[in-house]
Amino acid sequence: YSLGALEDVLGSGAYLLAVLLLTPATGLLSCALAAAASRLDGDAARLRTPAVGFSGVLFALVVVATLRSPSYCVVPGVETTCFATRRVLFLRVNAAPFVLAGLVQAVVPRASFLGHLAGILLGFPAAWLLAT
Repeated sequence: YSLGALEDVLGSGAYLLAVLLLTPATGLLSCALAAAASRLDGDAARLRTPAVGFSGVLFALVVVATLRSPSYCVVPGVETTCFATRRVLFLRVNAAPFVLAGLVQAVVPRASFLGHLAGILLGFPAAWLLAT
């Protein structure tokens, strides 16, 4: 996925601001999701699982890129993996980032699913805000 093209569309200033805001936000939301999951299933080990990386921010940026396209392919060039961007009420949504997170989790089981989910969840409001 070429997120460099997204910088061209948004402009360097908006792209930098998005990355600077999403970096701590994805980390914080990932921790909150781990705490919530720990409370739900009683597994305190979730709170001691280290997660370091930038992939949550990348997933947020994938959401922003996805919502700017009429469709988005999880595997570029493979039409059966393409998902249409739709309008629900007044918001644009696309399922592709969720499918991509599931695919990454299947291929790399130790990847931080909660970190990727945090990026996806923050990517939607980021995309909606950047669209205005």
